Amino acid sequence: MALDLKRVRRLDPFDVLIALALILLLVSQMGQRWYIPAGSRHTMILVFFTGLIVVFRYMQERRGLPRWLIGLPAAAIVILSFAWFFPQGGQVGYLTQLYLFTPGLPDLVIGGALVVVAWLMVWRAWGLTFASLGLFAAAYAFLGAHMPEPFTGPPMAINRILPRLTTRPLYDATLTIIFANYVWLLIFWGLLLDTSGAGRFVTVLARVIGKRVPSGPGLMAALGGAIIGSAAGGSTVVIITGSITIPMMKQVGYKPHQAGGIVAASASGAGISPPLMGIVGFIMADQLGVSYIVVMKMMLTVMLVWYVSVIAYVVALGGRIGLKPAEITPGQSTVSTNEAVRSAALLTITTGGLILMVLRHYPMTSVAFWSVVILAICSVAFRLEKRLDVWWRGIRRAAYFSSSVVMAIMIINILVAVMDFTGLGTRLADIIYNISRGNLIIASLMVLAFGLILGAGMPSLLVYFVMIITFQPVFYEFGLPVAVTLFVAFYMGELASISPPTAPAPLVATTIAGAGFWAICWETMRAAAGAFFIPFIVLFAPEFLFAGPGIPVIPVFDMIVLLTAVTLGLAAVTISFAGWLGVNLNMPLRFALGSLGLIMMTGLYIDSDALLYATILGAVAAVVLGILANRRQRVVARRQQPAVAGGAAENRASQ
Repeated sequence: MALDLKRVRRLDPFDVLIALALILLLVSQMGQRWYIPAGSRHTMILVFFTGLIVVFRYMQERRGLPRWLIGLPAAAIVILSFAWFFPQGGQVGYLTQLYLFTPGLPDLVIGGALVVVAWLMVWRAWGLTFASLGLFAAAYAFLGAHMPEPFTGPPMAINRILPRLTTRPLYDATLTIIFANYVWLLIFWGLLLDTSGAGRFVTVLARVIGKRVPSGPGLMAALGGAIIGSAAGGSTVVIITGSITIPMMKQVGYKPHQAGGIVAASASGAGISPPLMGIVGFIMADQLGVSYIVVMKMMLTVMLVWYVSVIAYVVALGGRIGLKPAEITPGQSTVSTNEAVRSAALLTITTGGLILMVLRHYPMTSVAFWSVVILAICSVAFRLEKRLDVWWRGIRRAAYFSSSVVMAIMIINILVAVMDFTGLGTRLADIIYNISRGNLIIASLMVLAFGLILGAGMPSLLVYFVMIITFQPVFYEFGLPVAVTLFVAFYMGELASISPPTAPAPLVATTIAGAGFWAICWETMRAAAGAFFIPFIVLFAPEFLFAGPGIPVIPVFDMIVLLTAVTLGLAAVTISFAGWLGVNLNMPLRFALGSLGLIMMTGLYIDSDALLYATILGAVAAVVLGILANRRQRVVARRQQPAVAGGAAENRASQ
């Protein structure tokens, strides 16, 4: 593999430090296939190197005094905490939890300083909204006994609170252990897959489809999330597919905000698209105690209705604005057919190998190890990306993102600890249950609204953990299966990526489409309108999660009726927003069509088969009427053409 060595000399000292920390971290992560240090030393190694990567990257990006006033002490604290706790074998947090060991003042000071560093880096990476969760949790631990009912917490001595906020969240928390075992390496692998060029074949597909179908570029944007987004993640998919499809969509007639909104909406479904589902699916399978293939089956129906509703919007919008097939100019796409084939092969082999290992019940440490090895071999064999500077930027980005997630997990660990030892989690569930008066609709609206606020700007993986910690007990009150609660927590991460005010997917699309953020954001909401119904569908009808553990099994015919009604109902909602079904729809017709979604939801809530059948029949009738109206419109247009042509001829003759 011949590498282009241009611009290699531009590496600065921080690049060297990041590369050194990353190499050592990769050695420790890959080496876990053969050896895991005793105690919690392997989590200490992860926190140490990821902390250094995040701090060095912070110092590289910052200029002036903050680089040194914050960066140097932060790096020193990361190094000091590792040197202090590593010789103790990683048992400080575990023994503290069992009350068999009381940390001394140095333990508390050093551990607390590391937590502060993590909080600062999380603030830098994910914003103040998420970082504030740690502050609120810590404040409640001290002030909970003085809060009014029903938020009053138990009185606790400071010597019991401090260890749980400092030493315990560092290394021995369950989430940190999971990340140290395999999750960090899988996140790194998924982000690196983008740099390898695995998504380039989308260019050729978009070009071919766009030349034959009027809404072809929009369809390719909608399908791009399902094809390549499973490993890359929502915002990354916007970059991969959007840079290709948005210019083509604008060329055929989509407005800039329409093109950006469609790409953002479709890319946000990447996390629920098998086979990889943004890594969260692996954690779900571990928590449910089932094979990963079961989680994949659960997501198939959800993915189907998500993308059918988005595609329905794309086609309807294309019909309303009168799109025509794209005229691709020579040189517009630099991706050859041969390169597209190699790109598709690279994506298929790398993701297929990972899924095959999971299905054959390989340990996840081995799955992560071999996935990276296969990606490295395929990247050399297919030679899609040869520029060394591009590789380094991709590696650095993957290392920083996956490492900053580890820092965020430390903040989540504090939230977990506070919810646990103060009993806030149980009280929060009781509060929501009482406010809703036992009504699942009201409770669901409250939980989902809080989830969108808490998930603002965060990756779906972090949203998943926050939702589980804070709101899973609420759904326990209603007796819902665990698979349903985990799914809602998982799904909220996808909705948070397209929901205002942060909406990271539309924000990325803004830079490509050249339209305003809010215009793209509202267009995204319209294109993905059906997606906001899905959590309620699962809560009202858990059997929609096909083959999920603890999910009631229904007859095949009933499942077909359920799936058909949901799919047509959500498609009707998005089509009503687009305003076209064979002909342009006025506002009353839009409301009538959109009401099919409400009829479907009511049928699920009250368990009425009659309303589900009404949804299906109403959708079929709407399509038939749309086809007839479209034919009538074409006949009228053909009749008018000769008259217009004749009138023009008479005018020429008179002249």
